[in-house]
Amino acid sequence: MYKDKDRTKRVRKYGKGTVFTITEVVSWGGIWLLKTESEFYLTANKNYVKINN
Repeated sequence: MYKDKDRTKRVRKYGKGTVFTITEVVSWGGIWLLKTESEFYLTANKNYVKINN
C-alpha cells in the first residue's frame, strides 16, 4: 500500500486475506492501480489481488 501513485512512499505491507474497499481504478504510467477509501494505492495486478463483489 502506497501514499502516492508513483509508489515511492510505502505505507505498509499487508498479508494475504486482507480486505480493502476500493473507490476507484486508476491508470498511471502504463499500469493499473486501485485507490482505497483511505486514499492509498494498491496494485491491480491479478497475481496479487482478488476482487470480491
